[in-house]
Amino acid sequence: MLNLIPSVTILAPIETPKPIQAPATVPIGPPKTVPTAAPSLAPAKALTAVVPTPIAA
Repeated sequence: MLNLIPSVTILAPIETPKPIQAPATVPIGPPKTVPTAAPSLAPAKALTAVVPTPIAA
């Protein structure tokens, strides 16, 4: 049960950046898509690393 609680909390933040990127990329345009994707990949990788960690533990 404890493992399910953190996994659910991790899924929430992962879904948050996705919708933000879609609308942000439309008005911003293609030039800002590159820098916007860079910072978004950093937290995404960090969250992905946390997901397998609790599951494996």
